[in-house]
Amino acid sequence: MYKLTDEELFDELKKKLTENKKSIEELKELTSQLKDLNRKLEESEKLKSHFLSNIRNEIINPLAAILGLSKNILLFNPEEIDRIKSFAGMIHSEAFTLDFQLQNIFAAAEIEAGESSPSFLNIDINQLVNSVIDLFRTEIERKQINIIIKGNLKELTFVTDPGKLKLIILNLLSNSIKFSNITSKIELLIEKHNSQLTISVKDFGIGIKESDQSLIFDRFKRINNDINSLNIGHGLGLSIVKALVDLLEGTIEVKSRIREGSLFVVKLPEAQINDVNDFLYENDQEVF
Repeated sequence: MYKLTDEELFDELKKKLTENKKSIEELKELTSQLKDLNRKLEESEKLKSHFLSNIRNEIINPLAAILGLSKNILLFNPEEIDRIKSFAGMIHSEAFTLDFQLQNIFAAAEIEAGESSPSFLNIDINQLVNSVIDLFRTEIERKQINIIIKGNLKELTFVTDPGKLKLIILNLLSNSIKFSNITSKIELLIEKHNSQLTISVKDFGIGIKESDQSLIFDRFKRINNDINSLNIGHGLGLSIVKALVDLLEGTIEVKSRIREGSLFVVKLPEAQINDVNDFLYENDQEVF
């Protein structure tokens, strides 16, 4: 049997120690990675729980209002027509809010499932914009907000997905109304140049902190930057806008200062005619 010399024995021990040290370092690195992964999983679960809580409130609050208002209407005397009309208007407003939030939730689900492919049509932009503003008429009148439309929308058409474009504008306008001060104004600029549609929505409300501007498009974040109210946040809407803009291969930018307002600018490329669904599109067809 070969007997190791002292020098060989020392080298062998040194080799084993080096290997053990390397294994310990690898184990430490693996443990650190597992801890980091576990922390991220816990954070993800908290964010999802917070997200679901926010969505639950978006549904429960208007639904509770509808149930309460409709119950009260049943108690009115027939001659109290003015009060009945007032409550009916509030029910309509809450029903629209509920429908709007459900549209966002369904859109988020479709995007998450990869089932939100565009269907292109030639859209009458003027009709689409006016239909969106009309949906917010009650809230606009309540806050006495002046909507200023800029750009020549007359006979302006654009080939894109009408449902997705409408939901983009709905969310941008909803956000501006929500964070505008009473008797404020909102400037809506829409123009087409070189087969690109630019949508700018500018409000003069509370604004968004610079540190929060990178978070507002995250569907699991809810930024509570309203100075005078309780956790109304930006909710799901802006994350839907960002996702839909990406689907339409466009861009979105935000510029904002606290107490000065916010400006959101969306730029969308026009779909090529050969991308338009044949069964949905004709040369003279317009929607909205």
